[in-house]
Amino acid sequence: MRTILIEDEHHILGMMERIVKEEPSLEWVGSFQSPVQALTFIQEHPVDLVFLDIEMPEMTGLELATYLPERTQVVFTTAHQQYAVEAFNLHATHYLLKPITEQMIHNVIPRIIQRYEAIQQKNLNQSCRIQFLDRFSVRTQDGNLVKWPTQKQKSYLPT
Repeated sequence: MRTILIEDEHHILGMMERIVKEEPSLEWVGSFQSPVQALTFIQEHPVDLVFLDIEMPEMTGLELATYLPERTQVVFTTAHQQYAVEAFNLHATHYLLKPITEQMIHNVIPRIIQRYEAIQQKNLNQSCRIQFLDRFSVRTQDGNLVKWPTQKQKSYLPT
């Protein structure tokens, strides 16, 4: 799983980076002290997992999480309990309270893997039905007709 770390405290970032690099099921692809730089990176390089501090300069981790794709898992790392409800409302995979230990990260890995596999399976099961005869139409796997915002967008498809 492509993993990044976003943490403004350098010593915590270094410790977490070491642990993630040693974890065989995770592929470390970057560490950031700036949430804005991390968001730019994520937009150009999709990631599967983010370990994300909450209280940071420029932007909170909770704000940043709202910009992440739904398939990206978030493990919040913070010293503050009061953000837990909001974090889980954002579909956090887990919420770790500082001080973070190596054991805490290892304990959350099975949950991360389980969710990752469920996301991958969901993506495999997505399908649609395209009809070319009579009238062109596209239906989701649930049978719902795909609606096109404009005729121009629909015209790019073969009829």
